[in-house]
Amino acid sequence: MLLLVAGQPSAIAQGSSLFSDSGQVIGDETGNSVALGDLDGDGDPDAFVAHLPGAPNEVWFNGEQGNPAGVFSNSGQAIDNVNSADVTLIDLNGDGDLDAFIATGDGDVRSWSNLIWLNDGDGYGQVTGQCLGDSETRALALGDLDGDGDPDAYAANIGPDRVWLNEVGEECSCVTAWLLGEPAAGLRNLTGTLDTFYALRDQVLPQTRRGRHFARVYDRHNAAVFSALLADPALRSEAGTLLQTWQPNLELLVSGQGQSATITSVQVQRLRNFLNHLGAAGNADLQQMIAFELAQLPPLSRFTGMTMAEAQHMVLETRYRYLPVMWHR
Repeated sequence: MLLLVAGQPSAIAQGSSLFSDSGQVIGDETGNSVALGDLDGDGDPDAFVAHLPGAPNEVWFNGEQGNPAGVFSNSGQAIDNVNSADVTLIDLNGDGDLDAFIATGDGDVRSWSNLIWLNDGDGYGQVTGQCLGDSETRALALGDLDGDGDPDAYAANIGPDRVWLNEVGEECSCVTAWLLGEPAAGLRNLTGTLDTFYALRDQVLPQTRRGRHFARVYDRHNAAVFSALLADPALRSEAGTLLQTWQPNLELLVSGQGQSATITSVQVQRLRNFLNHLGAAGNADLQQMIAFELAQLPPLSRFTGMTMAEAQHMVLETRYRYLPVMWHR
């Protein structure tokens, strides 16, 4: 029997409930949670370790790389981490291997809360990018809650708890990722858009309280935006055009070169038109949100001629201002 303590050296039980240190030092990062299960299909339990911010989540294989059972080696995967508070291993997609449902509990770091990691069957996998709430989840329990034979999730949050039902074909994809695969949006050849979107969400927005607010608003209304775009091909195409129009500016912003990108009247007009059309096509909550958020900003026309860095300061309330360079003789 192997006992893993997250973030601590491991210990081996001798079969009589008396433990002795195995001498292994498994990683050098602070762990928040660990789950054991056979991830690579070789019959012994491996470890999925969830970490605090600053380190990726990891999979440690048991008995691999020539090691005997009970000796762990790092799989080398750097799995997405947003202050992961808990992890449960269970077959989420019915393919016979263990996947991971990861509770993430730091809304100040990233916009989405929980992560799904799907196992390819050999202990290697990928995070799906599903949007699973805007609350900080501290603990999870999974089981068949609706009687359809697959595991659902009860998420204990800071704030109201949430129940996530496992429904085939109803994955809540992030809108940008979905648009990139939509022929009607015309974005199949627009490389880098998704990376830019994730960098904006994960690096730029978390820098300020206002930015984190926008990230939570996005998550809260993602499903409504998705529904509106799904029902209206013209609106979907307009969203694709909007992404193409803003892509060069956003790339410079996320790379720290926002002062080099100037906002044009065409970009502003397309943004205004899209928000108007999205509000008209969306439900009442989405309409109210768009109207409320626009009311908190200066008129959109004021952004014409600004650099992206200046707009970032105005919209996200960053603590620095971009001033002209003054030379002293």
